[in-house]
Amino acid sequence: AQDDRDQEVDPPPDLLIEMEVTTSAIPKLPLFAAMGIPEVWRVIPDRVAIFSLQENDYVTVPASVAFPSLTDEIVTRFLVDGRMMTRPQWLRAIRAWAGNYPHSDPGGERGESGTQADPTSR
Repeated sequence: AQDDRDQEVDPPPDLLIEMEVTTSAIPKLPLFAAMGIPEVWRVIPDRVAIFSLQENDYVTVPASVAFPSLTDEIVTRFLVDGRMMTRPQWLRAIRAWAGNYPHSDPGGERGESGTQADPTSR
């Protein structure tokens, strides 16, 4: 299938997250590839698989291209934790994790000293 959209005006998303609730009769990855979506996260009941578009086909990869610090194991852990925690507990856990990985933007919320702001203080 050819995509007639103007990529400059209406580019595809950088990341698509597909929640598999039921088995689909339509294989969707080829459709996403035809649209030029560079990364797909497929959420299957108890795990997350990350796919990267390479030469018009998706390949399973261990970490996100869009968010290199996020691996399939980390995203899966957040998925499972989200089912066992209250929403505020879950959000605090994600914020705590995000506050502990190296950031490439010195300055932003980290301030001039380069220390991470407390993610729960907002």
